[in-house]
Amino acid sequence: MVNFLKNKQFEKPAMKFRLKKITLAQAARESNVTMIEMMEYLINTGYRSSYSIVDFKKSRKNLKPFLKESHKKPKKYTR
Repeated sequence: MVNFLKNKQFEKPAMKFRLKKITLAQAARESNVTMIEMMEYLINTGYRSSYSIVDFKKSRKNLKPFLKESHKKPKKYTR
């Protein structure tokens, strides 16, 4: 697990997220971590949200079938 409090890569994206300039997904992408890791960092640094990790996991589970469809490899074209 990353020591969030000492890791500088989180600070700027987390601040932008707190100021509502970027989304959680964008903050995670800018920090090169998963959304869950970004949520953990935000929580560990005092951020409060009504959207929990459990909520996130549930929504991710509901989206999984749609995400798999969009990542299917295209069929090879043969002549």
